[in-house]
Amino acid sequence: MKKRYKNYLIYSLFLLSMGFLGIIFILIKENKDQSIRYAEKIEKLSTRVLLQSHYSGHIKIPENNKLQTVEGDLQYFAKVFSELNLVLYISSNQCNSCMNDAIDKVETYLKNHPEFKYVIISKGFSLRELKLIQTVRGINAEIYSLTNVELSFFKKMDDVQYPYYFTVNKNLEISNIFFPIKSSSILENRYFNKLKSK
Repeated sequence: MKKRYKNYLIYSLFLLSMGFLGIIFILIKENKDQSIRYAEKIEKLSTRVLLQSHYSGHIKIPENNKLQTVEGDLQYFAKVFSELNLVLYISSNQCNSCMNDAIDKVETYLKNHPEFKYVIISKGFSLRELKLIQTVRGINAEIYSLTNVELSFFKKMDDVQYPYYFTVNKNLEISNIFFPIKSSSILENRYFNKLKSK
């Protein structure tokens, strides 16, 4: 009887220890997965910050470049940007929810500040898709498509794969680059308010 009880006790302890080790293993794995996710987020954020700091000086768009309207007309950058303008850049390689979030933020800001103007520059969409985006979302801003997708600024910034805001002045100089963050609108509102005061 004592032997059976001893065996039962050893077996029970073995099962408990295996269960305990299993729980520890699961916790370690979850911790590792979470660490990997955090590392990826930090890497993405640092890439954004590096691009913002690198390009937040004045990068000039070559004057002979054109944009295409949703109607198919071609316009020189200089005609579109005769004064300081805010631009939202979207690309077909960006996630839909990220684009929607960026559009929502600037459109929400416009409801309380109708004097604030912006345009959208896009890459990788057909004119039909752009018209659909404009109509379905009720966007009042002009939407343009890049005709020269090899422009170094846009090509380099595409590495981040997120929509972003920037300004272009009448000299076609780019500055004030800002990547919206999906989880918050506070920074975006500060950004828009700062631009509004310029």
